[in-house]
Amino acid sequence: MKNDFRYPYAKTDKGDLIGIDQITDDNRRDFRYYCYGCGKELIPVLGSKREHHFRHKENDISCDRDKYLHEFAKNVIKERFDKSEHFYVKYNAKRKCENKDNCDLVKYGWKECYADDLYEIDLKKHYDTCECEKGYFVDTESGKKKYVADLKLIDSNGKFPLLTIEIWVTHKCDEKKEKNEIRIIEIKI
Repeated sequence: MKNDFRYPYAKTDKGDLIGIDQITDDNRRDFRYYCYGCGKELIPVLGSKREHHFRHKENDISCDRDKYLHEFAKNVIKERFDKSEHFYVKYNAKRKCENKDNCDLVKYGWKECYADDLYEIDLKKHYDTCECEKGYFVDTESGKKKYVADLKLIDSNGKFPLLTIEIWVTHKCDEKKEKNEIRIIEIKI
C-alpha cells in the first residue's frame, strides 16, 4: 500500500530526533533513519521537484500517519522537557467575574459571568522527571485501575501530584481517564 504522507522528521539510529531540514547531500549517510510510527527505515528525499522529506525505504510499508504523529509528538515533548531549563505551558481557564455585584448583565437576569484568562506555568518548577508510556494506578469504587500515560510528569520530592500529558491526534482521552483524580493536559495535534 502506497503512503503519500511526507514525513518531516525521523529518529536516527542513535535515537535522536532529526528534521529533514538538517539533512544535506553531504551528511545524508551519516545515520540511518527510522519512522516514529512503525519503526521501519526511512530515507531522506532531497530532490529538486518536491519538498524534501523522509520516505520509507521499502515501498510496501503500511504505516499509520496518526501513529507517526502521536509518537513523534510524545518524543518531541519528552526531549524538550528533558533538555530545557524551563518548560512553559499556556492554557485558558474560566474565571468568575469579580464585578458580579455591580454587573448590569447580572442585574438583568444573567446567572453567571465568566472571563477567559490565559495562564502560563513553568512545569520544570514543579516536576523533574518525564516518563513516556508509563502506568499509574487510580483508586476506583471497584478497586485500583491502571492507566497508561503518554507522558507522566513526576516530582521526585513528592510535593506536587502526578501530572499526565495525553496526545490527541484522532480522539480525546477516555472519559473514565479524564474523570479520575490525576491531572491531565491534553494536547491536540
